[in-house]
Amino acid sequence: MKSTCDSQKATKLMKTIMSANYRKVFMVETRSQGVEQKIDDVLCRNGFTRSENNSCLYSLYKNGDWTHITLHVNDFIFATTNPSLLNEFEDRMNEVFTLKNLGNLKYYLGMQFDRDDDGIFSMHQKTYTEEKLRDFGLADCRPSVDLAHQKRQEVEEDISNKEVYGRAIESLPYIATNARPDIAVGTSILSRRVENPKEADWIGVKRIFQYLKKTIDKKLRLRAISEIHNSILPC
Repeated sequence: MKSTCDSQKATKLMKTIMSANYRKVFMVETRSQGVEQKIDDVLCRNGFTRSENNSCLYSLYKNGDWTHITLHVNDFIFATTNPSLLNEFEDRMNEVFTLKNLGNLKYYLGMQFDRDDDGIFSMHQKTYTEEKLRDFGLADCRPSVDLAHQKRQEVEEDISNKEVYGRAIESLPYIATNARPDIAVGTSILSRRVENPKEADWIGVKRIFQYLKKTIDKKLRLRAISEIHNSILPC
């Protein structure tokens, strides 16, 4: 049994989770061998169905209400449209495991979550982005509103460090697919050049990070299932 989610699956999974009204994080206080299989057995015995497309996701439809659970090793995110199902879940799990309630959802796999007074959640990756700026020596770069695909400098010299370029390109899709779709086009274009990047491509990568630094406070606003649409707005 594998519970590791790749970036695209994590994004789809979080959209499912954020469609619910109530979200909590739990931890099973054990790391004994086979704990994931035991958790899987308990969830399935209690009516949850494991997704065929995403091994991290379990779902339950009961009396008109949905419950979704994501499992990452021994940590859960529990999301439901009915808060009474939260208490029922805790009681059932505590019959088998020692379950620790870690409170409201705030951080998961590099994604951060805030909730405003209207109950609307905002998802962002400010901490993750700041870490990547430091990793690639760009923490002190000049913020910019330009994106790489909008203005490419034709500098065709070979890049001095292809490894750094590769690592930078690996990190950008995770940001683009989770919380910053506004960098998706530029990231996609630069990803095509990972085999033979030129200095112009590295300039493009740096420009995206400069743009992220300039707009680091933007958040993806996620409304509950009763709302019409999601939007990305400065907060």
